[in-house]
Amino acid sequence: SVAHTAASSLFLCIITPQRAITQALRYHCKGVFIMELHIGITGVDEVEVTQANTAETVGSGTLPVFATPAMLASMEKAAYASVQPYLDEGCGTVGILLNAEHLAASPIGMHVRTESELTEIDGRVLTFSVRSYAGGELIGKGIHKRCIINSERFLAKALSKLDNK
Repeated sequence: SVAHTAASSLFLCIITPQRAITQALRYHCKGVFIMELHIGITGVDEVEVTQANTAETVGSGTLPVFATPAMLASMEKAAYASVQPYLDEGCGTVGILLNAEHLAASPIGMHVRTESELTEIDGRVLTFSVRSYAGGELIGKGIHKRCIINSERFLAKALSKLDNK
């Protein structure tokens, strides 16, 4: 599974977490890189609803409204983009869980704004609260988890699966 793969020690990007009273974290990646993450980091992704991101076009339904997979992608983007500046070169995050509700339809022409907030840090696993709005209306909400990884090692492991197919 992706969660198991991301959490595997093979992809260890962080060796030693140290918690401060402020809930700021300082990590050492490969003993060289340093990053700081803290509860409350926020992110935003904005997208216009077009024919390209409708349920009808992406295959998740038959109507020309904002597709649930497009909303989920926006939630992931808001989350990963919010913490990427805190990660050092060679480190990144991968999504390991997304539990969301799509609460309202948004037709072509609507502007969707997705917001994320880092709510928990548990070692390499980051938990976000995510919410999407269109026209001021809450159209989706959920919880998203991402795991900090060493990008090069993660990709090498994924690509090695092609050799074993």
